[in-house]
Amino acid sequence: MAGAGCLTLQAQQVVHAVSGVVTAVDPSKNQITIKTNDDSGGDFRYQEQKTDIEFDKSFREGTTQPDGFNKIGDHVVAYYFGDSVVRTIDALKDFGPSGLKADSGTLLKVKHHVLTLKTDAGVTETFDIAKDASAETSQGVISGLKFDADAGTRVIVRYSDANGQKQAEFIRAD
Repeated sequence: MAGAGCLTLQAQQVVHAVSGVVTAVDPSKNQITIKTNDDSGGDFRYQEQKTDIEFDKSFREGTTQPDGFNKIGDHVVAYYFGDSVVRTIDALKDFGPSGLKADSGTLLKVKHHVLTLKTDAGVTETFDIAKDASAETSQGVISGLKFDADAGTRVIVRYSDANGQKQAEFIRAD
């Protein structure tokens, strides 16, 4: 007779990120609604206690816990886990009401924390990657400084404009 044992594996949650504008905050439901830039739906729940989800600390600094967030109209990057039906926010990075600009197109190269993109308009644009930038990939969110994709990959870059230089704050590889 074979021995029976119980091996419990706790599945590690994959953290993802999405950008958009906060349209509602409902503390009675522990819910924040975001008009996402990728049209992935907008209701996110949150837990009142800090979750034990770990993701790269280089872009976690400067984020806000969702249970105290109440800035309707602000542009955010929401870090969450879960599926498309039930998503739980772990942290938010707030870019204020003016938000971020966006460019999309085909990646030409990423080198030395600089991303070069051929935009959908056919223009070549260069972005410095911010030290606390994040990137959404098929494997989840990573530090923008660790973002590395093949030339030809379709990307969307959300950026700020600092002294005439475009600074990538959030990168999404499609």
